[in-house]
Formats: sequence, structure tokens, C-alpha cells
Amino acid sequence: MIPEFILSCIVVAFVLYLPGFFILKATRLSQWEAFAFAPFVSIPAYCILGIIYEKAGLTASALSIGLPVLIVSLVVLGVSAGRKRKQRQNTGGAQKSEPSSLGLYPLLYIGVGLAVYSFFYLSAMPTLGHVAETYDNVFHYNLIRSFVESGAWSSLDGSVYLDEGANYPYAILSHEFYPAAWHTISSFAVSLFNVPVGVAANATNCVFITCVFSLSSCLFLNRLFKENRLALLIGAFITFAFGAYPWVILAHWPLYPNLVSTAFVPLLCFAFMQAVGVSTPKKQRAVYVVLFVLGVMAIAFCQPNAVFVVMVILAPYVVYEGSKAIAQYFARKNATANKQKRPRRARVISGIILALLIIAFWFVLFKLPFLQSTVNYYWPPLMNITQAIASSISLSLALPLAQYVLGIMVLLGILYIVVKKRRLAWVVVSYALAVCIFIAAASLGNCWLKHFLAGFWYTDPYRAAALVGVAGIPLAVAGLYALVRIVQKILATLRPAHAEGKQNKIAAGIVIALVCIAIYSPVAPGNLPFFKHVQNITATHAGREIDVPYTDTEKKFVDRVNELIDEDDVVLNLPYDGSMMAYGLSDLPVYYRSIAGYGRTNESEQGALMREQLSSLTTNEQVQEAVRETSADYVLIMANGEDQLNFTSAYDPELWRGIESINENTPGFELVLSEGDKKLYRIVSS
Repeated sequence: MIPEFILSCIVVAFVLYLPGFFILKATRLSQWEAFAFAPFVSIPAYCILGIIYEKAGLTASALSIGLPVLIVSLVVLGVSAGRKRKQRQNTGGAQKSEPSSLGLYPLLYIGVGLAVYSFFYLSAMPTLGHVAETYDNVFHYNLIRSFVESGAWSSLDGSVYLDEGANYPYAILSHEFYPAAWHTISSFAVSLFNVPVGVAANATNCVFITCVFSLSSCLFLNRLFKENRLALLIGAFITFAFGAYPWVILAHWPLYPNLVSTAFVPLLCFAFMQAVGVSTPKKQRAVYVVLFVLGVMAIAFCQPNAVFVVMVILAPYVVYEGSKAIAQYFARKNATANKQKRPRRARVISGIILALLIIAFWFVLFKLPFLQSTVNYYWPPLMNITQAIASSISLSLALPLAQYVLGIMVLLGILYIVVKKRRLAWVVVSYALAVCIFIAAASLGNCWLKHFLAGFWYTDPYRAAALVGVAGIPLAVAGLYALVRIVQKILATLRPAHAEGKQNKIAAGIVIALVCIAIYSPVAPGNLPFFKHVQNITATHAGREIDVPYTDTEKKFVDRVNELIDEDDVVLNLPYDGSMMAYGLSDLPVYYRSIAGYGRTNESEQGALMREQLSSLTTNEQVQEAVRETSADYVLIMANGEDQLNFTSAYDPELWRGIESINENTPGFELVLSEGDKKLYRIVSS
């Protein structure tokens, strides 16, 4: 599957970057900025076009969605090139892009990301098509398949029953907005080359982490540290060091939409800082404002809660820079008055007012009706408050896997900023807010404060921990930078006669290498190193070493089923035997595709009747009518008894007695395929 994976990565990178880059080349952005911001243009374009196609009754595919966006981008690029050529002919000069101060550092970030991702994650997979079969992923894989099969790529209709064969009263009646950018991007490779859904999903994650997050972090850190080359170099190795993001929500607790949306967070922060920064040329501010708006749209189509991550990180920046600007205004206005006290007093008062306004805005968002199901979701605590504070310091966070060396770098970075770089003090406050949100999510019971602080992340400690990971990157960079400078100064004192430049470079290289070995090493005495855990949990998921819903033997059986049935057949199934994933991963048209929702108000009458009374088919006219209305042709059962089922927290045997009670002797059903407990029955009477 390696060729398919590489091909899928190329498709994903092409789709994410090429059209947006062509369009942004028409602005005065530097080459690297135009490239990094390209997904902010591409993702909203694909998602909006998918909605338009669905409303207009047009079929969406990789070509019908991708080509129009690419053609428009080429037209924009051509018009821009023509205008520049004309301007050059008329005036002897042309509008030039802003020079980039990044050099080849973005390539270093991408290279480090690819190396870490490949060594600790991809190498642990037996094949690149293996997937983590966890709770949320049941829906995600099925939705990719539903998009491709149906030609309906609309985020306004996040249903796993969009395929043409589902023109019947399907099991779960749900047509609502779902942030489906991850599914849309993954669908391109499946639509173009019919690669397995698992391969396409893995490729999408790979590109977002190794490329999108790399460039996002590079631009943000370059902005924070004012083009400090050493700090920027260190950032390449620190960006991927925090376990909480991206590794926990990639491998341990897979949350793919959160994974890709959070990758944009540093880039959106950079866009905001450029848009309001006094050093940004006025003509460019409008460009960054537009990019910020497009970035918010892109994140909303991926997973909206990353917008709140941006709010947490930028809120102290707004207070710091806003109060500073107000104080300077009053200083200029009262130039002849007391130059010390009044500006200082104005800054304190304006800072307090800005902070209260931000809290008020957070409260308004917290009370919005459409967010109530999110903010009121309750996740039981993982630990007590003392343990949560301790885990925040050790950076074990939601897992019992401490990252002590990285924690020391963060603490050293805080100390360095407080003493030497007070203009970055707001970064420390951002990190403190992130830690408070994590502590609330991880340790508090079902109280108002927990929901107010962590509700935008479902009060989930793993999602909240990812916020700590992203907010901690600048501090860890500052800490390692400070450590390097300390070592360099000590060497300069001990060896003053030696060439300082060469000595400093060697010292920096050694210190960075030693710290990186300590952080990333999968081998260490004592407790399990975090990155060894990444390898282990990835191998465990992908290598089928734990109970998974959809086993390899079940997949092989489903492949045989697919050979027997026709394309438009409908297969009734017991979802908890693994077949809930058979549609997404094996393209089997099963009827019950969801992990939950059965017995609730949005379930169809036919679906409820069949799962409870299907075995009485020959004697129950209502069941017969339900089978005819749903065009059901087969029944698939791949487990015998609750001990063989998965995700049983959502399983109620009473709800499935109509299917589970079917056997070879049940009237109206003919056994056509059998392998151990796995059975396929043809419905012969309805």
C-alpha cells in the first residue's frame, strides 16, 4: 500500500496547496506565506462548492470540485502576471512580493515533521492502510465513503446514508451541519484513484501534521521571536515534541477533525498579529484581515472548537497590545502632562477593560443556543486537582506519561521571558489559561466552572490537553534557547581565546541534540517514554493486538459477501459485531451504519421495527412491509453473544433481538455463506 499512500499524500498536498498558492501569489505575500496560507483559500472553496453542488443537484467528485477551483486559481494567477507585466512595461517596475525572512527554515520544519511522523507513527503500522477503529472513527470512515458514493460533498448534510443505494427509509434520519473538511480532503484520493478509505485518511493526517502544522508553527514562531535564527532553528525540533498535540489525538485518542483544525491555530494567530501589528505595511493589513476571516472559515469547516484555542492564545495578546496602544494614545494626547503615571494608569485601566470585554464575549458564546449541546457535555474527571496540577507541570497531562525534560524547557522559557523578554509575557499568560482549562476538564466534577472554561471542548481532558501542547511550544522554544545561550556564555568565559562564532554553533548543536534525544528517545530507564508509547499504541491499534470492532477475519468474510451480492442490494446487520465499519472500510452497503442513535426519536420506524422483530418476517405483515420499503435483501451476522461484540456501552440486546435471533432454521431466511459465527442470509420471504 506504500505506492497508494504516497499517491494519496501527493493528491492531498496538491489539493490543499496548489490552488490557494496560485491565488495568493496575486498578493504581495512572500512565497512561503502564500504557500502556508494556501489551505485557508482552498478548504473554504471546496466546502462551499460542495454545498452549492448539493443544493443545485450537481454531482460532486474530485474532478468536478477540484477542477473549477484550480481553473479559477490559474485565471487569477494569469491576470495577476499580466498586470505585473503591464506595470513593468509602463513604469519600469512591478509590484514585488514581500521578501521572505524564512529562507529554507520551512523545509527544515517539514523535514523534521516528516522524520518524526514516519519514525514514531508510520513505521509502527504493519501497512499504511490500517486504521484506528475507535468510537468517532466509525462515523468518519463511513462519511468519506458516503461522500464518494453519493457525489454529495456538503457539510450541511453530514449523513452516512448519502449513497444512491440508500434511497429508502434508512436507519438514522439525520441531515445536519457537520464540519466535514477532513472528510472532503480525504475523499479526493478515494474519488480519483479508488484508494482504500483508510489509506486516504492516513495520507490526509500525514500532510496536515508534517506540512500544514510545520509551516503554521514556523511562521508563528518567526513572528514571535522577531526573526531570531537560533530560536527559529530550535522551533523546528520543539514543534513536534509535545505529546498532547499532535500525538495523543492522532494515535492514543484519535480525533481527526480536531487534529487538522488545531494544525491551523498558530497560522491563524500569525495572521491576526500581522493584521493588527503596527509593523505591518498598511496595504498588507487588508490581506491579513481577509486571510484571518478565511482561516476562521477553514477551521469552522474542519472543527470549530479550534477557533476557541485561538481565542485563548490571543486574548492576552489583545490585552497586552491593546492596552499598550491606548496608553501611547493618551501619552501623545497629554504630552505636556505627567509622562509616567498617566500612561501607566491608562494602560492598567484599559487592560482591565479589555480583559473584561473578552470574558463577556466568551460568556456570550457560552450562552449561544446552538452551542449548548457542546458546552453542556459532561466528561467525568480523570484525576483530582492536585494530580492535574502535577501532570501540567510534568506535561503528562491526560496520560500517565511524563515529559520531564520538555516540562523543564517550558519552565525555563517562562523564567527567561519574565526576566529577559517581557514583550512576550502575554505568551506566558496564554499558557497559564490553557493549563487552567485543562485542570478544569481533567479534575472538576459536573459544575458550572468546568463547563464555562472547558465546555467548548466537550469538557474532554484530551482535547483540552492539546490546547496546552500548542500554547506551550513558544515557551519550550524560549527555554531551550535560553539554555543554549547559557552554555555559550559559560564556554565564552572558560575559553575566551577560541573563535566565538564556531564555538557557539558547536555548543548550540550539541545542546539542541542532547535535549532532543532526551525528549524523543523511545528508550529510557524508568517509566515508559512518551514517544515509545506512540509507537506502541499505533502498533496496537493497527496491528489488531486489541479487540477491534472490525477484525481482519471479518474483513475477509465481508470481501466474500461483496462478491455474492449486487451493487444495489441492502444488507441488514448487527452493527456491534464490527459491520458498522463495513460500509466505510469495505464498501458493503449495510443498513445499520452508526454506533448509536438506535431507539431515539431520529430513528426510522422501519429500522426500529426490523431490528426488534425481523425474525418474525413470515408472520408479521408490518415487518414484511418494512423489508419491502427498505429494499432489504440480506442479513449479515458476524458474532454470537455479547462477549464477541464491541462498543457495547451503546449496545442493548433487547433492541437487536429481531436480528440476533435469526439462524439457519428461521423461516424466511436462507443461509448463503457461513464461516464460524459469521453468517450471511438471503431474505426469501417479504
